[in-house]
Amino acid sequence: MKLTVIGCYSPFPKAGEATPGYLFEDHTGTKLLFDCGSGVASHIHKWINPKEVDAIILSHYHHDHVADVGVFQYAAYMALLNGSRSGPLTIYGPSLPPDKAEIRTYKDISVAKDIGQGQDIELGSCRFRFFQTDHQGPCYGWHVTDGRSSLVYGADSGPDTDWDHVPLRPDVLILESSFLEQNKRTGVKHLSAKEAALIAARLEAKHLVLTHFYPEVDPYQYVQEAKAFFSGKISAALMGFHLSLS
Repeated sequence: MKLTVIGCYSPFPKAGEATPGYLFEDHTGTKLLFDCGSGVASHIHKWINPKEVDAIILSHYHHDHVADVGVFQYAAYMALLNGSRSGPLTIYGPSLPPDKAEIRTYKDISVAKDIGQGQDIELGSCRFRFFQTDHQGPCYGWHVTDGRSSLVYGADSGPDTDWDHVPLRPDVLILESSFLEQNKRTGVKHLSAKEAALIAARLEAKHLVLTHFYPEVDPYQYVQEAKAFFSGKISAALMGFHLSLS
């Protein structure tokens, strides 16, 4: 399994960057996109052509996670027309709210498939299991494994997410850190770097990858805050950050 960060900022991208988007590849060559924010379609060219994406998994339908969905549909459309793609783009995501979930379908170019709490799907050589997070949406994160290594993508997740649905000791845990603890507002359905670190410690993660940074704050401030609460490896999910598992 390989993961490459395309975008990591929210709720808007830093100049020359992108909001959330992560390229996931397995050993069979299956190429998936985890979320699809603003700027992802442009920057993904550094690694693959947008038409090569086999499927997109959307955690929820907030703009910073779905802004480039239509652009990937256009890329698939043109590839189907010129024969460089053999089938439609599959887009996984919540079925609710219905008006937002409609973005997954475009003519016969993209096919919508629903995700839900506790649902298992197989994509390529990997098995995915979804869990609902504490974030307006609904929003889902997922655990993915190829039988040897495991990765957890927490999507957007507030402090009341039920992490009991997530297996312990993931090799990689990707969590948002939208705030530094000193700046967090009460009732916001997002995590601070401190909260992300405490979750990583609870799950006994081997490697915590922080993401979802506010573009006007240095990402390494989030890493420094997390280090006080988690003794394992911590990285910032900056564009081009690459992980290779198993």
